[in-house]
Amino acid sequence: MAEQEVTPNTQQPAGPTKRTPGHRPKQSSFLTTVSLLLRLKDPTHRARGKWVQKQAGGYSVRHSTASDPHHVLLVYKASKYTANLEGVLNNAEGPTEVISWRWGWSPVKFVYNVWVFKEGTFDLHSDGGVINWYWESPSAERRDKFVEFRKLA
Repeated sequence: MAEQEVTPNTQQPAGPTKRTPGHRPKQSSFLTTVSLLLRLKDPTHRARGKWVQKQAGGYSVRHSTASDPHHVLLVYKASKYTANLEGVLNNAEGPTEVISWRWGWSPVKFVYNVWVFKEGTFDLHSDGGVINWYWESPSAERRDKFVEFRKLA
């Protein structure tokens, strides 16, 4: 026979707990509302995050080799940031490419700057979630929203 664990000053019920019809555990209406609002605000969050990571990985594979490595950085175009990147492919002043993602039939398009580069620093002044920025790097050091990309050969 299995033993029941009993804590001091409490008694365990002898059988199943009887509930009255319509009984539900108390939930915070505030937290429920916040959770719903977050889901409604951006229902694309998960899919967009996966897409951003896949794009960074793809750029890294296309532009880096063992003998010629590069850092890859994707940043949501509406984000505020300070970038000091050197050795940028295809364009010394701006991003290497600008790409966009659209969720299903949605008319909203999310535009990202993509940099493929050799070294530099990047300081994000906006939200730091994966849907706003992501990088692939053989040698980088992150401090909150600041990343130092070390010089590559």
